Amino acid sequence: SYNITVSAPVVDDSDYSGQYAIVAYRNSESRYYYLTNEETSTSTVRLTAVSAGINKPEENVVVDASKLWNVSKSGSVYTIQSVASEEYVSWTSGNSAVMSETGLQFTVTKQDDGSFNFVYAAAEEDRYLSLNSTKGSNYFAMYAGTQTQNLYLIKAVEGEEAPATLESIAVSGEKTTYTVGDEFVKPTVTATYSDGSTEDVTASAEF
Repeated sequence: SYNITVSAPVVDDSDYSGQYAIVAYRNSESRYYYLTNEETSTSTVRLTAVSAGINKPEENVVVDASKLWNVSKSGSVYTIQSVASEEYVSWTSGNSAVMSETGLQFTVTKQDDGSFNFVYAAAEEDRYLSLNSTKGSNYFAMYAGTQTQNLYLIKAVEGEEAPATLESIAVSGEKTTYTVGDEFVKPTVTATYSDGSTEDVTASAEF
């Protein structure tokens, strides 16, 4: 014989409505990415992911309108609307997140680490709004199963974004170690910034 306990389902009646930047973390790059309302030019239109740097954005981050979203609750479901375009996050049969005048309905669950799952209940299986798992393919889509990824809701305000800050400097070249008498060959110096961009700063470096 077995003892069986039947419990009522846990219902999260919290309201996560608000104006946010929506951010995902990609493990393969150790970097955060903003969800934007900008669509890629690929054959299947997808929402672009833009680097937010190696540090998670702070609350009340200042972003341009393309990175600002209204998360609204109606009953037990949520929609995500872009402040810039006033369109909603939607979904296509190609699993891609796109923009639409009709809002895609999500259930939202807060995770123990403070992130959120946005789940669209498809016909056969749940699909999660998440960052594409492939490094270098920067877009958001609707994934199921092992490709699910939690999103962070960061309180945000519209305005000019803070300038990117210097994160690291790397020196590269055929020869970077010398002994007395060696001929000096100038290496390449590359700066990496908080927005993920890089710049060749060799001309302004002192050797």
